Amino acid sequence: MNIDNGLKFAQGLIENHTTKPLSDSQMTVLRGSLEDKSYKEIYDAYKISVYYSREIGPLLWEKLSAALGVKVTKRNLRSVIERHLPPEKQQIFNVENLPRCNDEIIYIVGRDEAISDINTLVSQRNKIILIQAAGGVGKSTLAKEYLNTQGFELVLQLEMAKDKENITAVESVVEEWLKQDFQEEPGREFGITLIRLRRQLQTRKVGILIDNLEPALDQQGRFIEKHSLYVELLRVLADSSVQSITLITSRERLSDERVNGICPYPLSVLDVTAWEEFFTSFKIRIDADTLSAMHKGYGGNAKAMDILLG
Repeated sequence: MNIDNGLKFAQGLIENHTTKPLSDSQMTVLRGSLEDKSYKEIYDAYKISVYYSREIGPLLWEKLSAALGVKVTKRNLRSVIERHLPPEKQQIFNVENLPRCNDEIIYIVGRDEAISDINTLVSQRNKIILIQAAGGVGKSTLAKEYLNTQGFELVLQLEMAKDKENITAVESVVEEWLKQDFQEEPGREFGITLIRLRRQLQTRKVGILIDNLEPALDQQGRFIEKHSLYVELLRVLADSSVQSITLITSRERLSDERVNGICPYPLSVLDVTAWEEFFTSFKIRIDADTLSAMHKGYGGNAKAMDILLG
């Protein structure tokens, strides 16, 4: 089976059933599972936490089961998709030399200036940078590209659940980081756990991504009361003594007076030159007038560009 075709087919089934787009982490777990990787192997290949992979996976299989009307598990995922994949999509193409979308191997265009801007902010001793923009502009793609290319010893990722009631408690997040990524036991109290995390971040160059923060914020940009302990985590990440750099992506502003040291970075949309580069890289030719009209119609939105590729 062609993995890319199987991935897009499964993605379409889930998104049509739920009417919601899959996140980058969901796409990564889906791809890794179609490649017959274990959750540990998905972590090794894509640096998606084993904890989150095991949390994301069963929800994906549940949605696929509902969409197809058959029981889907991680073990039978590939065989089920192969049975339902249209025959013309079974053909295997040589795509190794083409950039891939919706994968942790990200093809990024038009963001050299943004990466340079972030490097400037880091050189000014900013420890937390908030990348803010509307949905689909490319916040997460930029943040992952930056963290994957700046020589960090370790990259940690936390993706906020889209629904407030499903947001993972910060205590669980930090405990998972300590156990899985630093091989250290958390403390009995959250304060002790944070001390141990700070100690690790003081000795290692770590990149941290907190992706899609907005579900954890109220209308004033403050952390909702149930998850106010995220404030304590950000205080550690903003500490001048740590070597880590944290990128936060959010559609909404973060205006919580309990947290200092967060540097906002508003991300602009891609220009038409970036759109042209993107489609050209996939060997798709579009005349200049049509491309300009597409770019204008969708406001330079990077997610729209990716969707139109299909």
